[in-house]
This record gives sequence, C-alpha cells and structure tokens, in this order.
Amino acid sequence: MTLPQLISQNAWYTAKRALAYLIDCCIAFSTMILVIQWLVLSQLRPYLGLDDAWLNDSIHLEMYVLLTISLPVWFYFTVLDSSLSKGTPGKRIMHISVVHQDGAARIDWKQNLLRTGLKLLPWELTHLGIAFPTPLYYDENPTLRLLLFVAMLLLLVYFYWILFSKNRQSPYDRMLHTRVNEVTA
Repeated sequence: MTLPQLISQNAWYTAKRALAYLIDCCIAFSTMILVIQWLVLSQLRPYLGLDDAWLNDSIHLEMYVLLTISLPVWFYFTVLDSSLSKGTPGKRIMHISVVHQDGAARIDWKQNLLRTGLKLLPWELTHLGIAFPTPLYYDENPTLRLLLFVAMLLLLVYFYWILFSKNRQSPYDRMLHTRVNEVTA
C-alpha cells in the first residue's frame, strides 16, 4: 500500500471516528445541558442554594460541572463502550466499536473508565480552564486561559495521531491496548 493510499484510508477511518464522537457529543449535550441543566436544575438551583454567588467560586463551579456534566458523560461513554454492542450510539451509527487491541473481545468497564478519562481529558481541561482562577462568566477582565489552549492542542494531537499512525490508534488506545474497529455488517 502506498503512502497516499494509507493516508486516504486513515482519513476516512478518522472521519468516521470524528463523526461518531460528534454524534455522541450531540446526544450528551442534549441530555446533560438541555434536559438536566435547563429543564431540571435551572428550576431547582434556587432551592438548592446554587445561586450566582455560590457559582462564582471556582471550586463550587468545578464541583457543579463535575457532578452535573462530567460524571454523567463519563458514565455514558464508559457503560456504552463496554456494553455488548461495544459502542455508543454514535459508534454504532458509524459502524465502529471499541475492542481489545487483538480485536477479540469487548473491553471491560474498568478499562473503559480509564479510556474514557483519557479521551475526555480535553473536556476536563476546558472545564478547569473556564473555572479557574476565576469563573470565566464572572471574570470582569477575562484573559486568555492557558488550559483552554492545552485542551485544544491535546484534541488536535488525538486527531492527528489517529490520522497518521500506522495502526490508527489514538494515544489513549495505544496506552490501554485497545482500538476502534470498523464493524462489517
């Protein structure tokens, strides 16, 4: 196989992974933000004492984001990627699944929890960058935040690593001896 053929094949595979991730992010956003945050918590926040003064504290904001966004999204990816279908709805739509590096079996939830943590590390760095040193929403003179750039850079590293690596594994898949396979129907 020539280099251009390899890159073309990897580009399609990388696009499938990116589309699956986009679908899953849309599902997670719809569920976590529109349903949990807007419909439920926006109504309950005053009764729980979660007002602007409370959310203006970086640690409080980070705890709130961790409990209401991060942990539910981690649960989504961890449980669904280690399920019998070996993938989230986005992966199933794009006909890909998460398996052990040898391709033989699905990964267990403990291994997938670590995989999810590494995969969503750019999200978590973004949350920290928005919350610290002062919550961005409440910062009277917002400045550029280093962690936001680190998160974007890490996401680009993940993308390019999959695109240009011979075995099409992300850095976290390589570390954990997992991979995302194309599923033949």
